[in-house]
This record gives sequence, C-alpha cells and structure tokens, in this order.
Amino acid sequence: MDSPRVTPFSAMPPSPSATLVGRRIRLEPLQLAHADELAPITIDPTLWAYTQQKIDSRQSLADNLRAVLAERDRGTAVPFLVRELASGHAIGSTRFMNVDVANRRLEIGWSWLGAAWHGTGINAETKFLLLRFAFEDCGFTRVEFKVNARNTRSRRALHKLGAREEGVFRKWRVGADGQSHDTAWYSVLAQEWPALRMRLEGLLDGTGRAAPLVVSRSVDLSHTIEDGMVTYRGLPAPLVCDYLSREASRTRYEAGTEFQIGMIEMVGNTGTYLDSPFHRYADGKDLAGLELTRLADLECLVAHVPSPAHRAIDALPFTADEVRGRAVLVHTDWARHWRTDRYFEGHPFLTGEIARWLVQAGAALVGIDSFNIDCTDTGTRPVHSTLLRNDIPIVEHLRGLEALPERGGRFFAVPPKVRAFGSFPVRAFALI
Repeated sequence: MDSPRVTPFSAMPPSPSATLVGRRIRLEPLQLAHADELAPITIDPTLWAYTQQKIDSRQSLADNLRAVLAERDRGTAVPFLVRELASGHAIGSTRFMNVDVANRRLEIGWSWLGAAWHGTGINAETKFLLLRFAFEDCGFTRVEFKVNARNTRSRRALHKLGAREEGVFRKWRVGADGQSHDTAWYSVLAQEWPALRMRLEGLLDGTGRAAPLVVSRSVDLSHTIEDGMVTYRGLPAPLVCDYLSREASRTRYEAGTEFQIGMIEMVGNTGTYLDSPFHRYADGKDLAGLELTRLADLECLVAHVPSPAHRAIDALPFTADEVRGRAVLVHTDWARHWRTDRYFEGHPFLTGEIARWLVQAGAALVGIDSFNIDCTDTGTRPVHSTLLRNDIPIVEHLRGLEALPERGGRFFAVPPKVRAFGSFPVRAFALI
C-alpha cells in the first residue's frame, strides 16, 4: 500500500501537525474548528454502546475536543480528523493517546467513524496508517489497543488486523452508561510490524475495502487417535490397521501404482469427540441431524480455570449475553494427564446448576478438556442430560485450550454425517 504520506522523521513524540494519506482517506490534525463537521457523525446514540464518553450534543462534543486537545498540548495525545479523499468530507476521528516517549509505546484510541462507514474497510485503513506512522516514522516499539470486552465486532477487527490479545481487565473502565466494564487489551510490537504490514496490505484491495479474512493462526484442539489408545477406561481401544496394504495393492494396479486403504474399529467415544442429543436420548438428534451452525465457525468463549479450588466448576466468567449463540469451552488443563492413569481419576467437571445456566443463556455448544464434562463418581449425568435435552452438543477430551484467548476465537468441531449414531471423533480446532 505505497501511498503519499508525510516525510519520515526520527524525533519523538509524533508531530501533532502530521498528515497521513492513504488510498481513500486522509488523517489530518484535529482542531476545535472541526466540531461542526463532526457533530452529525458523533452525536449518534449507536456509537455510544461501548465508549467511555456519551457525546449527545454539540456542547459535549466541544468539551470532548477541548479535553483531547489539552492532552495533545501536554504531549500525551495526537488527535486526527478522518477525511474522505474523494468527497473531502469529514467521516470521523481517531488518535494516538497515552504517548509514553520514555518507553517508546503508545495507544491507538477509539475511532469515531460515521455509521455509514462501518464495515467498509475504512477502520482497517485508519489502523494501517496509524501503525505505519508509529513504527516507521516515529520509532515506537509497542502499540496498544484497549476495547470494551463486550464489543465483539471491534475485537474481531483487532484479531483480523493481527493484534495480540494480552488479557481482559475486570471492571477496568467506566462506560458512557455509567457502569464498569471489562476491558480487553491488545498489542503489536515493532519486530512484528514488517510481517504484519504485508498482511494488512493484503486485507485491502485497490479500493481499500476489506478483503476476506486472513487467519492469524489456527490451533489444533484434538488428541491424535492411535491404535490401542484408551480414551475412556472400560471402553475398547481403537484398532487401526490396513484393510488393503500398499504391498497387497501392487497386485491390483500397474507397476509403480499403489494405494493404502485403512480400517478403524472403534467406539464413537474415542479421542476428542462430540456428543449429539441421540447419545443420551432415543428421540434426540443424531450426528446426521445436527445443524452445521451448531458445529462450525462459532464465536467462542474460553473459561480458563486450570486450577479449580474444587473439582466441581459451578461458575463461569461470562455474562448470559456473552454466552448466547457462542461455543463455551472450559480449560481445566486436565489434558496434561492424557494417556496416563491420572487422566481417569478425580477429573474436574461442570455441575448441573451451571449446565442449566448455560441452557438459559443460550449457549450453542459446550466443550471441556477433561475426562468427562460430568462427575462420574455416580451414575447420574446431569450436564449431559441438561445440555443434550436442549440440543446443545458437547465436545469432550479437548486439548490445547491454553493457547486460546478468553474471547475472540472461532471454534470448529464437525463429525461425520452418520445416521442413528450419537458420538464420533472430531478434528476440533480454533481460529484466533
């Protein structure tokens, strides 16, 4: 994305008079006089949901601009007006903030873009220009982003841009609604920028519009199925062998042509597998009856509880609104015992109470990296009974959940389409 921009300079902090030019937009120094241009954009209730300030009048907008310009004068912020090149119209604003020259780090703040520009790729181009300016022109070594943890759209955008999620701070900021909100923290480091720049340029086509998603990283969440491997003590291990070996196939084909046809004899509950409602209920949906929307490309929440105080997990760090329509994965770190006797003894599990809460909250799928999602000390299985009765698939024996962020990933666990079958191994994975 080689486009005109300011002449590079080495002095820090970034110049408050800098102008950055992209393909469709220009970022120019923000002034109080821009209030009239920005008013129709920022005095919009749809923009307040995840912000700290509620700008509902020209006066509140002017007050906000004065506060930002005061930070600029103190050297801790560099605000920009976002202007469309084609029309010359102002379409929003953005800024560097919390500029820390001594430690060569800064934050890219919230971009106020008019609603008409959401989903057009303008936000991606804005972030590109700011990141390039911070790393290439100003010599900063770390750029941070902070976003309301419930703002899934912005969090997906940051993942798409390649920013690394570093954690979620509980009740860290007060929003425009007067309530405390969790804040997700992301970062990009200078050494990551050359590769990231190539990716970001690939996100923008000739018009600057967002191209299809470029996956940052895939994480395999499945155990490998091997001959003789025991998943569940008391159930037979899989038999993995040749039905037609390569050697035997040579008698069937021309010289130099050979094939292997493998055969597996196993129970459905082998390795990392998915339970459909049919596993528990005769009238429940079997594997062939499951909707793909319950199994693939699900936004996921990961509850990291690697050292639960008790085996029973009866609370998760999410709200019902966050859970609705998402896969909920519980990371207990029990997968470290895989293929040992310890794996079968004293595993952590969910309670019937939390299963009922997950149903009420509208979870799409629930998974765990433990031996069983239920306690197996007795013959009752309240979690299986509750979730499967409500058509919520279960994935057990996951692994690798420690590599997933708490929010922002997308989960996949699709079994074969088999009639009259309740459980089957899956190649579970996540995109982050």
